[in-house]
Amino acid sequence: MKNLFILLLSLLVLSSCGKSNSNSSDGVVTIEIGSPDKKEVKLSSLVDSVSYIPLETKNDLLIGQLAKLIVSDDYIYILDEFSSVFCFNRQGKFIRKIGNKGVGPGEYTDIDDIDVYRQHVYLFDGGLHKLFIYNADGSLKQEVKIDYWTEKMKVVDDSWVALYGGYKTNKKYAENGKSPNLAFWNIHTGELKPFCFFNPEIRMEEVTESFKLFTDFNSFLSPLDNKLYRMDAVTGLDEKVDFVLEGSLSDAHKRYVDAIEKENVGLDRVMEFIQGFPAWISVNETSKYLVFSYSIKNHSCMIFYNKDDVSSVYACSAAGKSPVIDDIDGVFRFFVPYGSHGDMLYGIVQPYELEPDKFGWAKDIKEEDNPIIVAMHMK
Repeated sequence: MKNLFILLLSLLVLSSCGKSNSNSSDGVVTIEIGSPDKKEVKLSSLVDSVSYIPLETKNDLLIGQLAKLIVSDDYIYILDEFSSVFCFNRQGKFIRKIGNKGVGPGEYTDIDDIDVYRQHVYLFDGGLHKLFIYNADGSLKQEVKIDYWTEKMKVVDDSWVALYGGYKTNKKYAENGKSPNLAFWNIHTGELKPFCFFNPEIRMEEVTESFKLFTDFNSFLSPLDNKLYRMDAVTGLDEKVDFVLEGSLSDAHKRYVDAIEKENVGLDRVMEFIQGFPAWISVNETSKYLVFSYSIKNHSCMIFYNKDDVSSVYACSAAGKSPVIDDIDGVFRFFVPYGSHGDMLYGIVQPYELEPDKFGWAKDIKEEDNPIIVAMHMK
């Protein structure tokens, strides 16, 4: 968990996805971000209730490092960093493992990302340049070759998948000397629609990785231009949120972009640069809220944007501390949400973080057991 959090303190911001729809400027939400002040928020002000789902543990069922969490109507899917996908029911009972790692027919060698759409599980293997599609029972339905370098993906509908390139130079799909960082790809026809073009002089090593850029509601947080878009494979990208950086943050961001476009910038200098402006970590979306996580000037920060009453709640804390204080039961350290579904937001607690004697539901949990899912019903 600690290593993952360090990995999450990441990224940013360097070009333009542009607008693909003449109406995309209508109804755009503007959120201003200024220099951080310590402003912790109580969990009870955002959440109605919290429940816990311990994931079943067996000798042959141990999650090494949780890399991704997806919750559907019926199941919880866990991507283990060590290239396994586990399926549990909503009570945490193990159901099945998805696919097999190997070199044989229908097997993957590594997993770059997974997604779930209408009870189908989509698994992308970047080494093989293949998308594997599994049925609800875990059987392989289809495997398709992809010739677009991909870091992350989001299934948009039955035909289209959004592919995020992570600043890899996809020369085949370059336009006007720029390379696309997002593309819609049709599973059935192989058609590809490129978006979010960036200057290929920027090296992928100069831009550290964000944890989560897609939401369940087909939104995409672009680290290129501080904007959130609604994705539609037919109309393209419609701007939903525009983040406006306060003067000194905007200046720091511009200096960073200018540097990585004009010179080779090492990781040490990159880390220095991104202290001066918001580095996006993740976005999650529930029925009512957009939840953004970012780091800035050694602060951990979050924005809870209420889509119903068009208001924002900001939370910031010193590095290493949670910006959201669990005043409900004191179990959950709210750093970065791992996922969302419907009106629920989900986090993770590791068993070794608990004091089992304080919580009856945890009395049989051992330190070495699998993670515990924290299910938060948003107000």
